[in-house]
Amino acid sequence: KARGLEQYNKLKKKLLVDTGIFGVLIPVYFFFNGVALIDVLTAFGGSTASLLYMLALFRDVDKVKGTDPTPMLEIKDATGPLSWPVRILAGYAYAFRPRLAIPILLAVTLVILDSRGITIPLSARGTAAASFFANHVALYGVVADSLLKDGSITVKSQPPQATDRL
Repeated sequence: KARGLEQYNKLKKKLLVDTGIFGVLIPVYFFFNGVALIDVLTAFGGSTASLLYMLALFRDVDKVKGTDPTPMLEIKDATGPLSWPVRILAGYAYAFRPRLAIPILLAVTLVILDSRGITIPLSARGTAAASFFANHVALYGVVADSLLKDGSITVKSQPPQATDRL
């Protein structure tokens, strides 16, 4: 169990660091390539939201205990005329996680800024959304690294031979 927790903490740290790095690299890349300032700012906002999402995700995972009850299993035995609405409401109440509001908050912020006179073009909205997924780049990196280490994927690094050309 201690080894598993150590591996989890190592993975969590790597994902957070990589998400932060990619989250900084995206707006910096845009800035040095002459992309509009609004795109740079929205990319930074999306990257920040991505890191906040990862922090909230890990906070939720860290809260889980092996002995936690499953609320929906306790409610499925409810009977009576109001049983189905109670089950539906309970399902939504137990399924809601604040981290799920982060991408919605990002989108709503862009809409509010746009309605307040700060023009947010479609390209800036796209950079915000794309940079929000910086955590996916970090996750794919960890998965690829794991697959390469255990030998599931092999990469041939030999240059082509003269006989391979025809």
